[in-house]
Amino acid sequence: MDIAFQPIILMVTGEVIAYEILCRPEEGIANYFKTSTPKELWKKEKICLEAALKAIKMIDAPVHINITATSIPFFLMYDYRWKGAIEIVEWGFPLPDGFGALIRSLRRRGFDVWIDDLSPLIWPVFSSYSGITGYKISLSDLEYAKRIIDSDAPVIIEKIETEEDAVRAQKIGAIYGQGYLYGRPKLIGGEIKSESTS
Repeated sequence: MDIAFQPIILMVTGEVIAYEILCRPEEGIANYFKTSTPKELWKKEKICLEAALKAIKMIDAPVHINITATSIPFFLMYDYRWKGAIEIVEWGFPLPDGFGALIRSLRRRGFDVWIDDLSPLIWPVFSSYSGITGYKISLSDLEYAKRIIDSDAPVIIEKIETEEDAVRAQKIGAIYGQGYLYGRPKLIGGEIKSESTS
């Protein structure tokens, strides 16, 4: 299993404010996470999470780690902690009961909580919960991202691949960006190696 680091950037200065840690199973994400129950999904996510936690010892920056909403109750049974955030991914099973209380529990543990790969059409569902730090939205959804930014919610624009993409994101008021323009760091042989396309 590979663990990849991808920087999250303050676009005005180019400063790295955090790294997202991505689990890359050999059999591919869709095949690896294909499960029939929330408990089975958590077992697979736990393997990724523990690999990510070993890897983050190599960097001195806040990190974002992905977890499905349905795995949060299982996650909270453990004392996992790191400096940074949890990015809740939408796929998997429906939101668990008491989702708002689960977000508050994550915040009390010291995590920021971001909604990853937000589908703009379901933003109203997530915006009804207090405690969400912000949203990660694809560059292809800039129109919706602007509405969310205009509501004063923090947004990280993902999939920024060119300087033109960065300019488009900044024109709608986006402050944070992520994508190949800023590099694709990977953990290779115990070192973080950045492969930048910029």
